[in-house]
Amino acid sequence: MDSEKQLLHPTPTTKPSSSSLPSKRNILFVIFTSVLVLTCFYPALKQPFHHRHHQELSLNNPDRHDYDKYVWHKSILSDWDPNSDHRLLVFGDIHGMVASFKELLNKLNYDPKLDTVLLVGDLAAKHPRIQASLDTIRYCRELKVEGVRGNHDEYIIIWRNWMETHRENFVASHNLLAYHDDDHANLESDFWLQAAQPPQELKKKLPNGMDWGTQHFEIARRLPKIDFHWLMERSLTIHVSPLRTYFAHAGLLPWVPPNEPKAEAAVKVMSLLELQENKDPYTLLEMRGLKKGRRPTKKGNRGKPWYKYWNKTMRQCNETSSSDSEAGAWCEPRSTSCMGIGPAGDSPSSPGPSASTAAASTAVSFLHSSLASPVRRLPRNTSINSSNLSLSNCLTTMPPSSK
Repeated sequence: MDSEKQLLHPTPTTKPSSSSLPSKRNILFVIFTSVLVLTCFYPALKQPFHHRHHQELSLNNPDRHDYDKYVWHKSILSDWDPNSDHRLLVFGDIHGMVASFKELLNKLNYDPKLDTVLLVGDLAAKHPRIQASLDTIRYCRELKVEGVRGNHDEYIIIWRNWMETHRENFVASHNLLAYHDDDHANLESDFWLQAAQPPQELKKKLPNGMDWGTQHFEIARRLPKIDFHWLMERSLTIHVSPLRTYFAHAGLLPWVPPNEPKAEAAVKVMSLLELQENKDPYTLLEMRGLKKGRRPTKKGNRGKPWYKYWNKTMRQCNETSSSDSEAGAWCEPRSTSCMGIGPAGDSPSSPGPSASTAAASTAVSFLHSSLASPVRRLPRNTSINSSNLSLSNCLTTMPPSSK
């Protein structure tokens, strides 16, 4: 009976009190505001932090200085015959190991009149002795080698340009003039750079994400001006047209595979360097992985290793290049992309041999200067390539057709 009474005479519900309405309105306001903010800033948040930071500084900070001073691209050996006796010797990530570098050159019977040495970035830093990094940069300059800029070279360049920008506030004018006239001068005698902490007025003006007194800081402070200018002139990419080969320190992204949504737009891009991702220094200097949407990241444990995406693209091209389809045309002609060599575990796998890489296999030596890598004495006409050296970081690229 009680249950029947409840059904016949249900208990009236109480109306919400007027005091609870403002709290609900506040909650709705917070939700609406959050959605609005995310909508406005999501496109910017999708960009790599390094790229975003540079945009913010250049657009919003009137005191922003160009500490990077990028040299974007350089072409070398345009009239070189890969089948001649002239060899191209490529080394990656020396990191101050100048003695090992000299030993490798000696074992390869290096002849500066017949050979070209190309360094794929990171000449300095990580070595326990600062002087070893200084000696490496000086030796490479005197040897007149070619090379691209690595991320550790970039940190040194940023610090040195920062120091030269601000030192006029702490150094007497006659010392500034003396430095200007001496190509071998450095900043080792600047007392303000010897302090344990930066000057108070500069604490909030340090290069983003960089700490005072680090190894990069010390190398930049002690580096002779002539060596610093040589290092700063290293470009982010180098192209060797007879090999149809690009060199970069971290890597380059390939074209969008033919079966992906953005492939049609990518076909219109006729150079690897014209890809939007490859116009970002973060890709060329720092990239280790790819997050969703082809977004480069320097964190190797985030997303997919970028070279897996590269190799997937190459496999798709190999499967379609022999057909008469539009996708097959997209994959021709072929070229090669090479990047700096990190630890063995970071090395991307190389695709199978193709006609486009035959010249590189016989003409180019890809070497690593680390003592952990075996050194073999080679005749002058012998080279090391991706088929017999696991640390090689050369990958075949398939640029779209010129049609």
